[in-house]
Amino acid sequence: MTEPEFHDPSHDPHLEELIWDERFKPGYFYELAGRRISPPPFLFENLIYTNSLIMLSGEPFSGKTLLMLNLLLSLDLGLPLFGEYLPSPYQRTLFIGQDAATWDYYAQYLKLYRGYVGDKTEPPTMKSMYFFNKGISLQDPSFFPWLQEAVRIWGFNVLMLDTLLEFHDADENSNKEMKPVMRVLKDARDKLGMTVLFSHHTGKPGPGARSGNYRARGASCISGGVDQHILISGRKNGFAFLDPKGRGLSRKGPQDVLFEEKSLSRGISLSLLLDPTKTLEALGKRESTILACVTQPRTRAEIKSALASAFPGWTPDELSRRTSTSLRYLTIVKPRLTRLDRGLYGPLETK
Repeated sequence: MTEPEFHDPSHDPHLEELIWDERFKPGYFYELAGRRISPPPFLFENLIYTNSLIMLSGEPFSGKTLLMLNLLLSLDLGLPLFGEYLPSPYQRTLFIGQDAATWDYYAQYLKLYRGYVGDKTEPPTMKSMYFFNKGISLQDPSFFPWLQEAVRIWGFNVLMLDTLLEFHDADENSNKEMKPVMRVLKDARDKLGMTVLFSHHTGKPGPGARSGNYRARGASCISGGVDQHILISGRKNGFAFLDPKGRGLSRKGPQDVLFEEKSLSRGISLSLLLDPTKTLEALGKRESTILACVTQPRTRAEIKSALASAFPGWTPDELSRRTSTSLRYLTIVKPRLTRLDRGLYGPLETK
């Protein structure tokens, strides 16, 4: 009689597969194929995604800090960035600035704030928190636990750093030294679920053509490791920006932003020039066109048709996007219209 063979479960290939799978939790195609993959919500509609790592790069004095502070105020106040891009609600920003003098951060912030709200005696509640010139380093082992605690206590979901060079002592031209620095920012995105924005400088022009995404200074892991890159160029009375790396977002050529002095409030506002051949009255014309159309309940299609007639140069994509943005602006941010049943829009007094 043959003695039964002893089966050692520890050498069962199927059991080993299950143990390995449970330990490392890989993904399988059948799981991915059964899901509907979609990008995260927008931080700024049609401009920046949430839960992303975003670099704002440009030459010195091109407007990087001003842009970042403007992003911050738009989120805090719930008002459109450049009068065009609606911010996502329920965002709380931790801003850490170490590139300019503390008084300069305050001066720029107050000018932009007055440009948004004027000289209101009762300032709105602002949810953001600021640290200026505290010598914070991404290489400090205590930084990430500190950030993790700040997120837990205060509920921050946006982190802004101005500028990257001032948050580390690594050689920015070395991939080996910069990868750990970038890893800290990626951990803030992946482990804490934050939207992370940092400013950075562009490199000096060199011989030969260079991709716009790699205009930023330093190691390739910086430009290669971000989800989105917004490249800024100084202009007279403003700046231009484009996104050579946009994770699906694409714009034809740079967009121009103009600085507008508010003499009465001693403030400054940043406004998007929708068409370089036109004036900054384009946004007002868009609002006026919609309000003139919606003197009685109208469908979105009717409003879209009115805008198409007023702005014949817009592409179909631009028309659809700006119709949505304007309707949200006029029903939520600056209420002049109300949304009725059956998809209709009417004047605010319409019942």
